[in-house]
Amino acid sequence: MAAASDPVAAFWAALRSPGEEERRRLVEALSEAGVVETLNLIARRVGGPVPDTVAARTAVEVVVAAAAAARAEGARLRVIAPSSPVPGWGPLMAALDLLSREGLVTVYQAPLVPAPRLEAQRAVRKIARVLRGVSARLVDVTDSGPLVVAAAYPAGVRSLTMLVDYGYSAVFQRFGFVG
Repeated sequence: MAAASDPVAAFWAALRSPGEEERRRLVEALSEAGVVETLNLIARRVGGPVPDTVAARTAVEVVVAAAAAARAEGARLRVIAPSSPVPGWGPLMAALDLLSREGLVTVYQAPLVPAPRLEAQRAVRKIARVLRGVSARLVDVTDSGPLVVAAAYPAGVRSLTMLVDYGYSAVFQRFGFVG
């Protein structure tokens, strides 16, 4: 288990065994060690095409990796978070609060999980509106769910990424729609 005092170890622990407890430790380590310093250290081991937008339901580690890579490139990351509670979303919301206070991310909310009163088709339309509104071009869907993938094409997004752990580094891999 990663100690809360080592934010980089907490990041790798959350990436390798995603769970609410590991993610909570990552958020604690970020707040204790300093967000900017931690992102600088993590950015050294994150590669690939950096997404401009991340859609995440609970994965703090994906948002942190994207924020670190975006900061290294001098860009600001946009994050689409769930608009209604999702099991295990507490650490993500705490991390987004930390990152937005530092001015590193802009948070948008959309229905990433269909609700009883919101059918999937309407949820896809709402997500597509958010993606179109933020002019998303490269969207990370590692932890987004099928609604974001379904909304990407009508929103004009043709390239998606997923964060892959290679053991020694984490890489955003690009894929897209054929046709």
